Amino acid sequence: MMQNPADAIYRFGPFEVNAASGELLKNGKRVKLQEQPFRLLVVLLENAGEVVSREQLRDCIWPEDTFVDFEGSLRVAVRKLREGLGDDADRPSYLETIPKRGYRFMATVEVPIQPSSHAPLRDRKRIALAAIGFSLAGAAALTWYLLRPLPTLRIASYTQITTDGQMKWVAGTDGSSLYLTLLVPAGHGVVPVVGGRVTKFSIDLPTSRNSPSDFPLIQDVSPDGSKLLVSSVNSGISLGTELWVVDAHGEGARFLANGRSAIWSSDGGTVLYSTVHGDLYTIPSEGGEPRLLLASPAPPGTPFVVNNLAWSPDGSRIRFLRNDRYWEVSADGKNLHEVLPNWHAADPIYLMCCGSWTPDGDFFLFIAGTWPFSQNRSAGSQIWALDERRNWPHRPSLEPVQLTTGATTWSGPVVSRDGHTLYATDSTKRGELVTYDAKSKELVPYLGGISADVVSFSRDGKYLVYDAYPEETMWRANRDGSGRQQLTGLPFYPLGPEWSPDGTQILFFLLLPSHFGEMYTISSQGGAPKRLLPDDKNQDRCPNWSPDGKRIVFSQFPAGVGSLFPSKNRILELDTGKVTDLPPCPKPCWAPRWSPDGRYLEAMTADRTDVALFDFRTNKWTLFNLKRGSILYARWSHDGRFIYFQDSDYPGYPFKSTDPGFFRVPATGGKAEKLVDLKGFRGIGILGTDPDDNPILLRDEGTYDIYALALERK
Repeated sequence: MMQNPADAIYRFGPFEVNAASGELLKNGKRVKLQEQPFRLLVVLLENAGEVVSREQLRDCIWPEDTFVDFEGSLRVAVRKLREGLGDDADRPSYLETIPKRGYRFMATVEVPIQPSSHAPLRDRKRIALAAIGFSLAGAAALTWYLLRPLPTLRIASYTQITTDGQMKWVAGTDGSSLYLTLLVPAGHGVVPVVGGRVTKFSIDLPTSRNSPSDFPLIQDVSPDGSKLLVSSVNSGISLGTELWVVDAHGEGARFLANGRSAIWSSDGGTVLYSTVHGDLYTIPSEGGEPRLLLASPAPPGTPFVVNNLAWSPDGSRIRFLRNDRYWEVSADGKNLHEVLPNWHAADPIYLMCCGSWTPDGDFFLFIAGTWPFSQNRSAGSQIWALDERRNWPHRPSLEPVQLTTGATTWSGPVVSRDGHTLYATDSTKRGELVTYDAKSKELVPYLGGISADVVSFSRDGKYLVYDAYPEETMWRANRDGSGRQQLTGLPFYPLGPEWSPDGTQILFFLLLPSHFGEMYTISSQGGAPKRLLPDDKNQDRCPNWSPDGKRIVFSQFPAGVGSLFPSKNRILELDTGKVTDLPPCPKPCWAPRWSPDGRYLEAMTADRTDVALFDFRTNKWTLFNLKRGSILYARWSHDGRFIYFQDSDYPGYPFKSTDPGFFRVPATGGKAEKLVDLKGFRGIGILGTDPDDNPILLRDEGTYDIYALALERK
């Protein structure tokens, strides 16, 4: 029969267990052990030498009102207990697994003997007084121990892991290596956690053979380090992405489910994933029937972004991003609530992402800041820690602690398997504006190589407007770059500025959390921006003037989704405010642009492989069938005879170019002609063309390297 000696002290081998204080000591030094593994140890010690069934352990360790994945949580608790004791599951010295029954504590256990009640009266009085003194001292020590300030988390040191400067982020770790997602050029790599050269490898999916432009993204590394969980957009833009499991070399693909973002449970037995609709599901990692965990708040059939999933080490809680804020739900799908609902709630551009727990569950580490919308680099993207230690009588902190400071922008933090190190990308953003020089056949600095994006010229070619990178403020200037004038500041961070045909206005749109997909015009001389369609709750993006300046064509996306999802293209009549829909493209397409004569529209397909042409006379779309890899942007030539486009990798897009370059194709159709070879070009930003139709590109001059941040509790 199970006992409950809450004040007992057990000794075995070099270990001592104090059930009252919750301490495990080895040779007098404290061994870190979480609450559930410690409870498991005490129950087994109370019944040393006897088999304790799994049902008995469940009743003792997890109360009836606790909802967890019991089997998975028990496996995690046993694994962590063995790690704490330094025990081997195959050749155990302490904890023995009894198949299909439970567990047994094997070692000899010593329980200290209490003083005899038959001692002489004088001795008993001395013993009693001594006991009282020891009790008072023990109570004082216990009170100090329970109420002592817990050590906080801080960064003790920084060690650079990579030195190549290529844009990248850490996708996961197997303990000895870091798995990387490489950007521009797109690819995958692995590097030792101690640093060294990045070794590139490819992920071989069955769909890649039919879609070479597909760029699988690594979602997670399995707990045992033998497998990778990857996503692929090949299933079609309307369906979202497919989830696959491959081995650590990117081979042996096995389809798992249709999903968007995914993560393994801590025991590796289950995968949690989100869908395009924003539902959360779990599925056995070896395949099986998905189980709905949490339904999306979006109407049926409406895309809704839920990503950046995190699963607590004990398996009881799940966190995810919704509208750039973290939410939490129990592992049984109950108790849904926002995490830190009042933290920076008044800041409309404050974002959170990329969170995960330390292996012991004591801290939740995440990125937060105002990137990419902040002109204050120190507030742009920093690493924070939320203290989640809930051991009585300590209360968890209600405010996270900032771990990093300075002008560095951090991204993609991943915690090491032992919880002592955090791996993250340190990035310094800087661009150089370049154009193609036909004589030297090289890309050369343009406007002195300023860091600018989306350059647009007035119709007469005398003036230009651009977005400063990475600050995202809008400026106008003379064609040679002189006479600069800032047009926007806080809280406007414009994208895609374009001159009106008469040169009096600038058209642009915003992509802020509080202004996500809104169109504006502003006087080309400066002033207050004016919103178009102020009552529209959808995302209105990539607006473009008609040649007569009376209409605007734009792409509209449902609220809460990105540009990889289907959109409809619409036309706004500026005089009346009337909005009409264009016929749907043969394939989902977006970012339409008017031809100089007003007869046509060109648009990119959402899968980035083709350009579509709309004829207002026939009211029909036609595909060019270009079969490209990653079309970033398309523009008309100034005479309307050609359509120019850039085919190259772009950070964060799940597509890769198979033939990077700047191309043109006749507006009447035909074969694309490569004008500039962009192989090896590290580009960022959106293509522009000058009045002579020369390409204007933004070369990435930033640095992006992985650092190991040593975590210390002090």
